[in-house]
Formats: sequence, structure tokens, C-alpha cells
Amino acid sequence: MVFMNKTGEILLAIFLPLGVFLLIALFFYLFGNVYNGLVKRRQRVEHSWYELTKSLKRAYEMIPSLLQEIKMDKKTRGELTDIYKRYSSVELQSLPPQEAASLDASFQECLDQLNRVAKKSDSLEFVNESRKMAKFSIPLYNHNVHDYQKFKGMLVNRRIAKWLGFKDGEEFLPRRGHGDTTIDFRLDDFIDKSQG
Repeated sequence: MVFMNKTGEILLAIFLPLGVFLLIALFFYLFGNVYNGLVKRRQRVEHSWYELTKSLKRAYEMIPSLLQEIKMDKKTRGELTDIYKRYSSVELQSLPPQEAASLDASFQECLDQLNRVAKKSDSLEFVNESRKMAKFSIPLYNHNVHDYQKFKGMLVNRRIAKWLGFKDGEEFLPRRGHGDTTIDFRLDDFIDKSQG
């Protein structure tokens, strides 16, 4: 009986510190993985936002050329001028994604109008080519935001993200009530029209 108590005390003296050490190591491992996962996903969102705004800028910078080269109705000319003034007055990367998406949806509506009625123009062709780049950048950005939000929303991750001050991501979608969404007209191009 005395031998059993001594053996139990020895085992307790060995395994209790070992268990505490393993628990602390598990905590730091889990904390490190969650933190690294959040940082990695946030960086993907930031990088894809940079690429998206770069492709949008390329098209917006051509608005003055469009206004000079293409004959258009007063309404479209006014809308394009307003879009250019809005774009010129702020740094596009600093706009919230929803606001940038609303601006972009307005711009796309003007382009759709111009593509229907205007004759071929080098500026219009350049803008349309630039818009094709955005067609890839927008879904990629939204996917990265969704992935970040999903990872951030997990039970343990949510608490760590809140504690460390990780902010929510925002998808590139126009505000509600602004006609068609930016995503809708872009994803149409990815559908194989040959299939019924």
C-alpha cells in the first residue's frame, strides 16, 4: 500500500508537469495556426483588392478619351463625367468595396450603352479589354473575402480574431437597389453558351 502511494506520487510528479507542458504547447500551436491562417487570408484579400482596383483604374482613366472620341447622348455623357469626377476625387483603393462596386456598376451600364450605339473606337476597345481583366479579378477577390470570413467565423478563430482586432472583409457587390449586380454581368461570360 505504501509502495503504491509512492508509485502514484512519482507518476503524478512526472505526468502532471508533462500534461501541463503539452497543454500549453497545444494552446500556442493552436493560437499560432489560427493567427497565421487569419494573416494569410487577410493578405490574399488585400492583394486581390489591389489587383482589382488596378484593373478598374485602367478603364476609368480612359473616360476622358471616351468623352472626346464617341458621340453619345447627354445622359450617358453626364453619367460618365460624374463617374470620372468621383473616381478622380478619391483613391480607389481606399473606397469601401461596396461603394467601389456601385461606381463600377454605373460605369458598366454606361459602357453597355456605348457598346450598343457607338461606332468602333480605339478607346472603347481598350476599355473593353481592360474590363475583361476585371471579370477575373472580381470573382477572385470575392472568393478570397468569403474564404477569410469563413475561416474567421469558426468558433475558436472568431474569439482570437476579435481579440487580435481582425476586421470583417467586404465583398465587391453594389449596394442593394442598384440594378444588376456587378457579379451577374461578369459571370455570364464564363458560361459556355454552346451548352443548352
